Amino acid sequence: MEYIERELICVYYRSQLIPDLYDLIGWHALVELIEVFGGITFRLPKKSEFDKMIRDIDIYKSLKDKTSTVDKLRIKYKISGKHIIAIDSKVNKMIKEYKEHKIF
Repeated sequence: MEYIERELICVYYRSQLIPDLYDLIGWHALVELIEVFGGITFRLPKKSEFDKMIRDIDIYKSLKDKTSTVDKLRIKYKISGKHIIAIDSKVNKMIKEYKEHKIF
């Protein structure tokens, strides 16, 4: 895309994320994103929320696959063993609800 076209996008969409998305993912991916999600309002999680989700999934998978223990995960994530068990229970419940109700 020509430089002037990028500048016009920035002027036209200056109060939106379109220029930032263009810089981040490029023109073709931006067009595809708009084709798929255009008109839909959605919220992206904060980085800290996303990191917590990744941690919770790792805890669940590690305990399910028996590749780690509560004690090792407690040390790895610097949280209590009770918190590890609570996270595992929470993720198990979410998976059960998903399978029962196909909520997603």
